[in-house]
Amino acid sequence: MRHTIDLSLARRQHEKYCRILSELGLEIIHLPRDDLHPDSCFVEDNAVIYGGKALICRTAKKSRRGEEEAVLEF
Repeated sequence: MRHTIDLSLARRQHEKYCRILSELGLEIIHLPRDDLHPDSCFVEDNAVIYGGKALICRTAKKSRRGEEEAVLEF
């Protein structure tokens, strides 16, 4: 089954998501757009930061592998 994505709605939802995270006191870091990895607008799950050091994780889902490259460059 295929679904059509409402791009305008998706952008509004993503803006709201970022705004809420920011209101909760989290720092939002925006990475460059990555058209090869469409889920990469949600990369909060592949980096763990503690004590000034970052552990960059490899995603289990094969279609998301490669997203970590933008995180590494940051």
